[in-house]
Amino acid sequence: MLDGTWRLVSVRQFDASGKALPESASAQALQSLKIVANRHFSRVTTADDGKVISATAGLIELSADLYREYTGFKPDAGSSLAYQWQLEEGRLTQRRTDKEQVIEEVWQLVE
Repeated sequence: MLDGTWRLVSVRQFDASGKALPESASAQALQSLKIVANRHFSRVTTADDGKVISATAGLIELSADLYREYTGFKPDAGSSLAYQWQLEEGRLTQRRTDKEQVIEEVWQLVE
């Protein structure tokens, strides 16, 4: 269902009351790709100059309302991120809560 290459097109953060927080200039300069295949993922984030800022890979668990990424290849809740997710017209929206902030990522399927 989610197999493919995805490009991050936006990241928004909201405080506990739902108010949008400003995006930092450094975050705007980053580019991320995520590749999903056969319950696995890999994600690479680069700066404008192409320098790799971060890379991770692991397993995915997917249910009707929860998308969970486990860093590494042994499922461990301590090394996972859980998102509510929605797929619509080639866009994957993922939302998670972290330290009383809601983080929303929108990924576009690369054709």
